[in-house]
Amino acid sequence: MLSKLISRIAIVFAIQIGLSTYCSGQIVEPTRGTQTATLEDQLINRLRATTADRQAYIRLVVAQVNAGAFDRGRVLALERYAIKKNNRFPFPYFERVMRAEAERVGVFLPPVQLLARSNGGTQP
Repeated sequence: MLSKLISRIAIVFAIQIGLSTYCSGQIVEPTRGTQTATLEDQLINRLRATTADRQAYIRLVVAQVNAGAFDRGRVLALERYAIKKNNRFPFPYFERVMRAEAERVGVFLPPVQLLARSNGGTQP
C-alpha cells in the first residue's frame, strides 16, 4: 500500500517535471523588445470598430488627441466606460460619450453617420 502511494507520487512528480520542462520550452522571448499597441490600435480593437467608417471615426479621435484637443487619459477612461456599459458592442456608447466630451471641451466631432456619408460609406 505504501509502495503504491510512493510510486503514484513519483509518477505525479515525473509528469509535472516533464510538463514544466516541455512548457518552458514553448515560451518565446520577444526579439525587438516590448511592443505596445498604439492608441488607435487599442481603440479599434477594444471597441470592436469593424467597419471602415468606425475606424475612420477612431482615427479622427486619435488625431484630436495628438493635436491636444482631447486628453489621452480621458479618452481611455471613456473607452473603459463604453466597454463596461456593453462588452459586446461598446462602440455606440463610446461615440455617444465622445460627442458629449467634445461638446464639453468645445471641439467639433461629427457622428459616424456623417463621416460615412462624406466618405461614401455604407452605414445608414
